[in-house]
Amino acid sequence: MQRPVIAVIERDQVLRDLLDEFLREEGYDVVGWPRWAGAAEFIRLTQPNAAIVSLWLEEPTSGWYLLHELRGRPETRSLPVIVTTSTPYSSDPDGRHADAVLEQPFDLDDLLTVIHRVVPRAGDGRTSHATRELGTSTSADE
Repeated sequence: MQRPVIAVIERDQVLRDLLDEFLREEGYDVVGWPRWAGAAEFIRLTQPNAAIVSLWLEEPTSGWYLLHELRGRPETRSLPVIVTTSTPYSSDPDGRHADAVLEQPFDLDDLLTVIHRVVPRAGDGRTSHATRELGTSTSADE
């Protein structure tokens, strides 16, 4: 049985590493990307089962731009997206809603609860290419 893949789109390397370690211990494979630029294409290529997207990537609301881009593409329209934010949550300006929003600092158990709610665990018929094409862990740091 293949492990579900979670994409973590987060500029903070320490947080990305923490989420990578935690999610792997919980039975997920993780792919990571540190910025908005190229993130939608990265997600399209790796075909994760869900994405955790920081609201603040290059600028304070770039996570919403990424969500808008993902919802606008047929191949990622239904991808579960969990948005994380360090500022008080305000509604999505484009109306393309995230599946969940977690304010930082968030409890890892709360994150796991949300992931369990939005990510099918097995038998969903979806194959991720992350392991085959990019390895079980991918980071785009340069």
